[in-house]
Amino acid sequence: MRVDNDVLATFKARAEMIGGNYQTLMNEALKQFSQGLRLSDVVREAIHETWETCLTTRPTGRAKKVKAG
Repeated sequence: MRVDNDVLATFKARAEMIGGNYQTLMNEALKQFSQGLRLSDVVREAIHETWETCLTTRPTGRAKKVKAG
């Protein structure tokens, strides 16, 4: 299967961000598409999952408050 370099880079970056495998992510996207999900649904779900991952992996420490001058 031929894949554009920018598409491949996107899946690799997302896999690195969430700690997964880019080939698994690509397969899941193709599976969802083949099951009739629209591309916008697939993208929306990917953004949602990425957002949740970012929220759960943020440092829990609170930022220091800076006193206004």
